[in-house]
Amino acid sequence: MKKFFALLLCLFTAFSVTACGSAEEEDNSTTTVITVHNYNGGVGNKWLEDAAARFTALKTADSYEEGKTGVKINIVGNQQSELSTMATSGYNMFFFEQHYDIRNLSQGEKLLDVSDVLTEKSNDERDGVKVSIEDKIPEEYRSTLKGADGKYYGLPHYAWYPGLTYDRELFDKYNFYFAAPDEANKQKIETQFGGEHYFIADKNGKKSCGSDGKYGTADDGLPSSVEEFLVLCAYMKTTYGVQPVTMAGMYKYYSNYLVEGLWASLSGGEQMKVNYTFTGDVDVVTGYTNENLFEGIDYVKKPIVETKSVTEATGYLAYDSVYRYYAASLVKILEKEKFFSSDATMGSVSHTTAQGDFIFSGKAQMPKTAMLIEGTYWYNETEEKANNLTDYYSDPRNTERDVRWMNLPTIISGSAKPVADDAPARKNTAVETGGAYLVVNANIEGKTGLINAIKDFIKFLYTDSELEAFTVSTGIPKAMLDYEVSDAKIADLPEFKKSVINFAKTSDVVYGAADNETFLKNGNDVFKVRVNAPVFVPKYKNVSYMSYFQAYENGATAQDVFEATRISAEGWKAYYVGN
Repeated sequence: MKKFFALLLCLFTAFSVTACGSAEEEDNSTTTVITVHNYNGGVGNKWLEDAAARFTALKTADSYEEGKTGVKINIVGNQQSELSTMATSGYNMFFFEQHYDIRNLSQGEKLLDVSDVLTEKSNDERDGVKVSIEDKIPEEYRSTLKGADGKYYGLPHYAWYPGLTYDRELFDKYNFYFAAPDEANKQKIETQFGGEHYFIADKNGKKSCGSDGKYGTADDGLPSSVEEFLVLCAYMKTTYGVQPVTMAGMYKYYSNYLVEGLWASLSGGEQMKVNYTFTGDVDVVTGYTNENLFEGIDYVKKPIVETKSVTEATGYLAYDSVYRYYAASLVKILEKEKFFSSDATMGSVSHTTAQGDFIFSGKAQMPKTAMLIEGTYWYNETEEKANNLTDYYSDPRNTERDVRWMNLPTIISGSAKPVADDAPARKNTAVETGGAYLVVNANIEGKTGLINAIKDFIKFLYTDSELEAFTVSTGIPKAMLDYEVSDAKIADLPEFKKSVINFAKTSDVVYGAADNETFLKNGNDVFKVRVNAPVFVPKYKNVSYMSYFQAYENGATAQDVFEATRISAEGWKAYYVGN
């Protein structure tokens, strides 16, 4: 029955999109009509519908085309890519994610030059000086918005980060927090991973400082090392029967989100950026010892590590990062020790089903699950599209669901040490993997009135007030852009959205952007850290897998997967744009 209604909904949605997506059917005889194709996975449509309503209300008396007054914005939201046929489509603007990069699209003369939109000074100010949209974007990222001719053909859209969400309610209930060294009331935790580890004994216990080294912050008590993370998982499972980690079994490549997030967190910002800049030092794997990486685990060995200087000519070394090996090793251990939930291994469990099961963790006979592998967008997705939260709150006994974004470990073993009282907190590192942009269709060239209306709409969307409104609505930031979200508006948001905004503020965010020719030529297809990049698609025993996890299910070791996804010096020649 569920499948029948799902099919019925899909058919209805397809009909609705066709009906509202036909530019010819719009009544544009008296009003200027802008037709927008919006990739609605992740952030959905509501933010755009609300922004469009505010813009059109401001433009009711404005005339962009002769004989027409006001502006109507027709929004078509789905997860299909329409960019390959954009030259013949009726869409004027496109919000998209991952499928294409702006440089290649601009070379096909599909995109409208929007340089004036980005460079024109607005009423927004920084230090009392009016700024443009371009001024809000760090110079190191601007090249990804330009064509080979140096003109702007796109704007950054939203930013999302891969990693883990944790069930704060479950953590609080069972005191799943590491204790501060000076906490007297604590309990010793003994697991197969050995070492001396202590959790707080009750809710009043002083938690460890977490990865940032500061007490009283969001990551207090959370695992600061991969070793601590494994201890936590083992304790959850053996003591309370909690499933440590879940994800969508239908899309096992979601497991790559954890690899991506942990690779960045362990690397730190400077080393992670080398994946794109090909300039800097990277700690690389040069071999393997016979020593176990973790006590109690004999199938993951310590690597031999050497720091090497990377240049554009030796960019392949960036993918030899020991931190990628450590991240790959964690997923292997989670798989081998059965720390993944049953949802993670069932091919029938979609991402929205996994989200719903996580929301309902411990309720109505549902198993208790501690952490969900996802992107930072998932809460907005489950709220607007899957209705999981609506279902949850339909029971009047349920109060606000407290799930939060999780700071990932930053070291491989031991515990992070506190920083001095007068020292700043250590920054976490996040890698942006969505690659979402806004572009304008070049097939409206010559339609001056429509072009002016579209450009005014874009300028409106990228004002400080609208950027803030976007984040308040979706719970995630716009990519690359410098703007503030007021504490007062953050205070009214669900705990998950608060945690994501705080994470973004306190992290060094690495974007898939660089201005060297090797990256610009190959970046979107080869180098960007995202689930289907070559570095996450291992071949084991002549079979290619879409994730490390799937290779592990079929017998591969962490070393097998790591070696299979390196780029050789010879292989680099196919990508390197050298002299």
